[in-house]
Amino acid sequence: MPRPLRVLFVSAECTPFTRGGGLGEVARSLPIALGKLGHQVKVVIPWTRAVPAERMGVRPVGELRFPFDGGTASAMLGSSRALPGVEVLLVKNWRHLARVYGGRYDRYGVVSEYRRFWFFASAVAHLAGRADFSPDVVHCNDHHTAMAAVFLARRPQRPGLLLTIHNALFQGSFDIRFIRRRQLDNARSELPEMSSRRARFVNFLRRGIRAADFVNTVSPSYAQELLTGEEGMGLCEFLREKGERFLGILNGIDLEANDPARDPALHAPFSWKDLSARLRSRKALLRYAGLPEKSAPILAMVARLYEQKGVGLLLRTLDPILSLGAQVAVCGDGLPALVGVLRALSARHPHQLSYRPFDRERESLYYAGSDIFLMPSRWEPCGLTQLKAMRYGSVPVVRATGGLKDTVREHEPTRPGGNGFLFSEYDPWAFHAAVVKALAAFERPSEWRALQARAMREDFSFEASAKKYVEVYRRAAAEGRGRLRST
Repeated sequence: MPRPLRVLFVSAECTPFTRGGGLGEVARSLPIALGKLGHQVKVVIPWTRAVPAERMGVRPVGELRFPFDGGTASAMLGSSRALPGVEVLLVKNWRHLARVYGGRYDRYGVVSEYRRFWFFASAVAHLAGRADFSPDVVHCNDHHTAMAAVFLARRPQRPGLLLTIHNALFQGSFDIRFIRRRQLDNARSELPEMSSRRARFVNFLRRGIRAADFVNTVSPSYAQELLTGEEGMGLCEFLREKGERFLGILNGIDLEANDPARDPALHAPFSWKDLSARLRSRKALLRYAGLPEKSAPILAMVARLYEQKGVGLLLRTLDPILSLGAQVAVCGDGLPALVGVLRALSARHPHQLSYRPFDRERESLYYAGSDIFLMPSRWEPCGLTQLKAMRYGSVPVVRATGGLKDTVREHEPTRPGGNGFLFSEYDPWAFHAAVVKALAAFERPSEWRALQARAMREDFSFEASAKKYVEVYRRAAAEGRGRLRST
């Protein structure tokens, strides 16, 4: 029987230490699932001011000193056992906040953030080489931690290296759309010093892809999309070089944390066997959303309000959807312009449209209280909200892209087996047609209840994903040990 693996899981965020999005949830759920399979997992994240250290039981456990930018840097190391079966390590560098961390913490889009994550990756590379925890595999996630793979790949004795791409749009500490072509990083030239002006243009993700033994993304369909010129966002050349060492592994969700039969945020528990108690969550959602109680179908959307999530499609089809008598409840934060439009429209249609800022404590209420869940994403690496919606009995309407295509099957009245509704073209009328089809099915109660129950019974647990990651870990560990790789 193969021995258990030692895994160092590196992420910019981890729920509940940080209040990030899907990456934070994966950084919590996947390590827990790996631990249940018998593997020893440590998660390492930045220790920022946003971390509720006292509530999460974080205690200092030592100091890291490591080479950095031509000198020596130091960072405090914290530890927490707040995740079941998993130790979370936190790297703190408040002492150099102004010089290295650049002030405001923003995981995406701020140019100066390259300094923060360069520092964090340097600390992680040093941590991975310590004798007290010599990992078999270092699992890096997204561009924030990709440079740890770059630094580790230079060592003759090193662990296996896996890099997971959760969203290929974000490739470094900057948005590649605003960099001149001559400044784009080809990921093949010598790495500059961090203090060099050229360091601002280093593409962390490209460098990490080249350095890692294996690269994966979070759904098989998204992996295929990244290998095309149109969808690859400048990465397809580097990903094609990996050959069979680039693959897609579908994300899952924590079924215990997302269980309508045990969710304390709901007014009454329910399961697919008996949906009658779900009516109380429906009424609670209408009260919270400020909508009147009606027998009309409730359509919900829980998303970051950016064009990637298809908010533009929703706005362009709201009037015809509302004209069908439906009620729409939107929950999320994002671009001020989109938030402003939603507020204005909800004021114009107070009995049919509601907008509320994102509230994690009430997130599951939107899944449990709605009938139909809207996710018309322009692109979607995997998506977790459609998985949660199905778990709570809200039938998804999604665009057939990335992980949405891998998790949602088209419902046909004459061929039971589907769990939702899909449309292909990123077009408002294609989206509207899918919504109309879902509303028509809603009007057939017995068919609708069977569809809800089928969606709720889907097994999107992280256990299956964790087993696939273990297979990749073992292959990466076999390649990583004893090899000297140049970057």
